[in-house]
Amino acid sequence: MVYPTANEPFFAYGAGSGGATVVVVGLSSQEMAAVDLKTGALSWKAPLSGVAEHVSLSDHRFFAALTGGILCAHDLERGTRRWCYDFHIPLVGAPLIEGRTIAIALFDNTIRRLDAGNGAVRRQDKIGARPATAPIATRLGTL
Repeated sequence: MVYPTANEPFFAYGAGSGGATVVVVGLSSQEMAAVDLKTGALSWKAPLSGVAEHVSLSDHRFFAALTGGILCAHDLERGTRRWCYDFHIPLVGAPLIEGRTIAIALFDNTIRRLDAGNGAVRRQDKIGARPATAPIATRLGTL
């Protein structure tokens, strides 16, 4: 198994689902690392624009909420950056993946929805108070 060194401790943890083959881990060195679950080998390391505080995985991408209010999308195969959006406002919790939309809560009392493919902001909703958790999807919509 590959474990972080003393200079690169785990900061944020990756998540997998049933049938996952790779775990993605945020490192305090402002990088993401992918570890093959079958072999324990390091698949890749990718530079980030900040330290990953929260990470969400889709089938082909990971979305990282970074320090400093930055949300980035990278492909899972090689860790290649697809887009980043700098809100200049702290993010709250992990990004919520809703099909082709990514929802993220911000400390400016909003939930923003971005296009998962290109990072364009699709919608901004005022929520009346500072969020304490990440958005959660329900049958009623995003909460």
